[in-house]
Amino acid sequence: MEELLQVFGVSVDAEHAPRALLRFPGPCGIRDFLNGELKFLATPEDRVVYFTSRNFEYIEEGAALFGSLVVFDALKFEIVQTAASHIYVGKNLPLSAEHRIDWVPPSVMKRVENWSEIDGPDALAKLIGPGSDERDTVRKMAGDYFAEINAVAQLERRPGKFWFALSAAERTRELQRLGVAPRWSA
Repeated sequence: MEELLQVFGVSVDAEHAPRALLRFPGPCGIRDFLNGELKFLATPEDRVVYFTSRNFEYIEEGAALFGSLVVFDALKFEIVQTAASHIYVGKNLPLSAEHRIDWVPPSVMKRVENWSEIDGPDALAKLIGPGSDERDTVRKMAGDYFAEINAVAQLERRPGKFWFALSAAERTRELQRLGVAPRWSA
């Protein structure tokens, strides 16, 4: 596995490790995290997991809807830094109570340019502020999203891109065509 990681980039030592990295595990991963059920940061069959110190353009849309995860101990995943200096790759290890990971609400996603500058959970809590009530809203929305894409997948429809990246009109048309009642897209 170490050789596999070296293909992606250069090892990161403790002195140069980012303090925090962003990981968007998809809406279903966010749902699992908020429900205390997330077992891996990527699908269990994936050997590696990707992190970033800033928003990726392709996850920004999903993170703007569902929030994202911040990993404060990325070195535990034996990360390497890629040629694109803001992208890191690590081992997709089973999560445990010792991993320091927190959820970032959608309203906070665009407030941070460089996630590696977030200096721990206390700094993140200050950034989020008191009384954030987005957790329950996003938990329900991610559950509805999962139910909707599950119903679509049962009918063997693969949209070719993230379901959330389709416009509301495209999703509605597709749901009507398949005879699936909208939950998240409603």
